[in-house]
Amino acid sequence: MNRLRLFSLLLPAIWAFDLLPRLQAQSDLFSMTELGAISVPGGVTALQFDAQGRLWIGGRDGVYRLSRLDGAPDALSGRPTAVLAASRDGNSVIAAAQNGQVHGVSNGQSYGWASPIRPPVLALTASGDVAAGAGPNNSVVLLRPSTGDVMKRIQAGTRRPIRWLAFSPNGLRLFGLSEDRFWMEWDTQTSRLIRKIEEPDGTVHSAALNSGGTWLALGTEFSAMAKGSLMSTAHPSHFHRESRIRIYDVAQGQLAKQIDAVAGQPVALAFSADSRFLAVIRRRPRASNVAVYDLQRGVEVATAPASETSSAIAFDHEGKYLTWTRPDERLAIAEIRGVFRGADPGDLTGVKVRITSRDNSPLIFPREKTVLAILNLDAIGVPNEIALTLSEMIRNRVSGTPNVDLVERERMERILKEQDFQLSERSDAATAIRLGRVLNAQKALFGSVSRLGTSYLISVSLVDVETARTDGIREVLCQRCSLDDLPEVVAILRPALAGTPK
Repeated sequence: MNRLRLFSLLLPAIWAFDLLPRLQAQSDLFSMTELGAISVPGGVTALQFDAQGRLWIGGRDGVYRLSRLDGAPDALSGRPTAVLAASRDGNSVIAAAQNGQVHGVSNGQSYGWASPIRPPVLALTASGDVAAGAGPNNSVVLLRPSTGDVMKRIQAGTRRPIRWLAFSPNGLRLFGLSEDRFWMEWDTQTSRLIRKIEEPDGTVHSAALNSGGTWLALGTEFSAMAKGSLMSTAHPSHFHRESRIRIYDVAQGQLAKQIDAVAGQPVALAFSADSRFLAVIRRRPRASNVAVYDLQRGVEVATAPASETSSAIAFDHEGKYLTWTRPDERLAIAEIRGVFRGADPGDLTGVKVRITSRDNSPLIFPREKTVLAILNLDAIGVPNEIALTLSEMIRNRVSGTPNVDLVERERMERILKEQDFQLSERSDAATAIRLGRVLNAQKALFGSVSRLGTSYLISVSLVDVETARTDGIREVLCQRCSLDDLPEVVAILRPALAGTPK
């Protein structure tokens, strides 16, 4: 039986699980299907998965733990919770109310103490042995979670209080965001300020650190002047607010990616397990939603309705689920596909496309007039229409190469029909040679396009029709690839196909 269906049967009465699908958004690279929703007493204020797949839920009426999808949730505390942080192994959790009261559980033991944290800001190391909070006088305090004892105080060096904190995976670095738009990095051993960078946008609504501690995402908002207003006297009506997502390379302290025209205030952010995707809650007056962005391509790949007051969203560590609050204030659980745990996220500049054949010098390099026939690519694991489209793209790219007389596709199809030429299911060198002779071509290019998961491989071979010799093979691989990326793949393959003789 489906684990989520088992889960719905075992929940207590105050937790109602809705099994009717609310969402099914997908592309050829990412898919998200909402499986159901849970009623959380008092509503959701904070969410976090641990590495064991357990979901920690902070609510206005307490803290809950969803240990497994086929079990019932545990109510760990009945105290109001504004923020929550859990250790990676899930053995420790710390939460704080809006008034600064802190409570939590460490290795099964509950604790509670009055905190200097105002407003409540919390972070917890992966091991759960050190907590961080926003202290008085715009400082940062490192605390012992179970007792609240202050271990260190760090002077943030900002004019406004700290509003967000996160530890690096090893706990040796602490990242913070201040209300005056500075993001900072400290050495937790020496309390030394390593980096302090002012975000230029006027407002920062949210922040998130990826699991590797390499990228920092900020959801920002700024004032922009309407087009055509520069030549006239400035008026308040000429300005409007725009939101965007800015992602910094932590090691370099530089902006690595920017996603513009975000439709709504980005009030909560969450990286996927492989850091390829970013989930964003976009708050709007009457139509808030959650959107998922492909960070490499900078495009939106999924969206779903969200609560107007929602400010928490979380991916799990395995890359299987995403959770947020729906418009009916229930907690949505969605199954996702396309996230690969432990995968190398690469950079944020685009898809990974590279020539994988040993020789990437031009395959077609005629020094005298040569008639060339380009056969349609075989489709392996992809629709035939894609193979036909890529074949035509290759013809267009090769067309115009000096000393190459390309057999036109229409002429090729007409001759094949007149000759009643029968092609096998898969093209090979022998088939290409036979076809080349029918078309009176001197050279023939044939090959295939194949797909495995989200990787596409285009492989082409060139044969000499007269000598039956294979002149060479060229391959190009596109990893984590979308259909929209395939024109770029052909463009990168082109220099390895045809060159201009000197």
